[in-house]
Amino acid sequence: MKQLQGTEKQVAWAEDLRKEFIEKAEEYKDLRDKEGKTQEEENRVEALKSILDLRKNFLEVKKEKEALRSELGLTVDKEEKKALSKEEKKAENQKFKKEMSKREDEKIEEKINDNSAKKWIESRPK
Repeated sequence: MKQLQGTEKQVAWAEDLRKEFIEKAEEYKDLRDKEGKTQEEENRVEALKSILDLRKNFLEVKKEKEALRSELGLTVDKEEKKALSKEEKKAENQKFKKEMSKREDEKIEEKINDNSAKKWIESRPK
């Protein structure tokens, strides 16, 4: 993890914010990857997405998913998806989910490694 840059006061505050962010990111990753989540856990995942700045609007999500499916060589068209066997659908979904998780993890790591104390303070949840 990079050393934060800023005034002594900014760095101290930003270190606390980063520590809290890391704790929430770990909780998010654990819950996100858990099979058979309860409704309460699903709700917590959504809340953590907002806190971690991973939430996107519906159209952004749709475009991102379509682009990623295409990039991974997965089925995008609804009719083509219907033609897949249950095993093929499951394999595609697992590959897709794994790559989405990887990209979320990269975004989280990028934020954790931001060394500007001022940026941490300005981006804190209000």
